[in-house]
Amino acid sequence: MPSTLVLNADQNACPALGTWISNNTTILSGFSLLIAEDIAQQIGAQENLEELSITPCRSIRKGGDIAMAAKILQGEISGLIHFPPTATGSSTSAETSGNGRRRRMRSLKVNRNDV
Repeated sequence: MPSTLVLNADQNACPALGTWISNNTTILSGFSLLIAEDIAQQIGAQENLEELSITPCRSIRKGGDIAMAAKILQGEISGLIHFPPTATGSSTSAETSGNGRRRRMRSLKVNRNDV
């Protein structure tokens, strides 16, 4: 079973991804991480990533997202973690706060397939 995770974020969500990586370094150290060059540069400016096994791929603008998708389809990836754009464009918005997450979770519709 592959032990590679793809970490991805929209441009304005990179700070939130960087914080998440810092908070989960111990867990992530057991994985090889595939991150687009442009995302890795933004995160690297914010966080110390030296402890992690990071493999950069082409930047998103140069087709890195397609390269990552190909690896997923080939079965080389264990999982994908993506941080979508924040509503305000700021990583300190309610989107990244505990209260904002709880509000979003309450508003999710859950479909249950009871047998």
